[in-house]
Parts: sequence; structure tokens; C-alpha cells
Amino acid sequence: MELVLAWQGPVGAGRFPDAEAAIEALGAPGVYLRIKTYRNGRTVSYVGQSRNVLARIDQHLTAMLALQTPLRDGAGRTIFAGDAGARFAAYNDLAAASRAAAEEALRTRFYVALCDAAFAPERLDLVEGTLKARLEERVAAGAGLAACENVQGVPRDPFADIARIVQDTGALAAEDSEVVARALGAEPIRVDAVLVGAGHAE
Repeated sequence: MELVLAWQGPVGAGRFPDAEAAIEALGAPGVYLRIKTYRNGRTVSYVGQSRNVLARIDQHLTAMLALQTPLRDGAGRTIFAGDAGARFAAYNDLAAASRAAAEEALRTRFYVALCDAAFAPERLDLVEGTLKARLEERVAAGAGLAACENVQGVPRDPFADIARIVQDTGALAAEDSEVVARALGAEPIRVDAVLVGAGHAE
């Protein structure tokens, strides 16, 4: 069976749809690709899944703005650890810390593939794990990706009948289609060939 992920977006700070119905539509199960782009084309990526993608995107952005996650400078270097000690130090120069958090949020884009008739919520773990493994492979192969922030082992469903996953970027602008292809590749992902289980720490 071939599973097609219909990507849409990007969504993020300054990029949320204005229509209430479009916002509500994002509150559905699906997977997402988070991309942060820095100077000289340095790209840091992350794959996730949620039963409510809109709520998960909100959590990511809220964590950045609340200084609860690592932050990078314009070149992609980590400048803030995101732990309690770093926050206490940041409170002594809150203007600079808040500016860095806002800049990180503004450079972050989310591409979303929501569940549909073929992509059932029960397959979220399988699809997320497969996409994470592909992302890690592309980082290791030097595909222009500087780092992947979250790859770790995700067990595959032993009863899954998906043979491969195909990226459908037809709803994206050309530039955004290239971003997704750069992160995940344009070719289909063979599920039975994916190695899931190797951890990654940047």
C-alpha cells in the first residue's frame, strides 16, 4: 500500500491563516515538519506528530517564547540552553533573551500533513518514525541539512500494511516544496527498509 502525505503550509509566526475555519482545520491529527533556517542556508529540522497539530504547534512556539527550549542565533549556533539555570541568567537581560526568542520563533516554519481516509490516526507512530529515520539519513548524507533536533527510536507497527510513503507537495508554493524535499527527499520512502531505533543527539 502506498500512503500519500499531502503537505500544507507553512504555518508559524506571521504565517497563520486568517480564516477561522482554516485555523480550526489544523486542530486535527497529523504529522508535521518543523524547519528553522539560518544564515548561509543552515537548516535545523524536526519531525513530530500529534492528535491535534494546531495545539502542538502552539506548544512549540510557546516554549520558545517562554525560554523553555534551546535557542540559536542567526548563524544557527546554540546561544541559550533552555534549562532553569539559563532562564535565571536570562532574566538579568530579559530584553536580549526575549529578542532572541522572538527571532527564533519568526524563523520557524511548520509543514503539516493531516490524517485522511488512508492516513488513519492509528498510523501516526509509524509515519512519524519513518519520517524521522529519513530525516536522520539525509542529515548524515550531507543533504544540506545542518542538524536534526529530535530523531530517536520510534517502534514500527508490526501489522502495518504500508509499503512506502510518498510526499505530495502540490499544495505548497515552489519554494516551500523545495524545503520539504530538501528535508525528506523527493523519492518515496520504503517503510520496510527504514531503520528505526538509532538515537540522535546534536
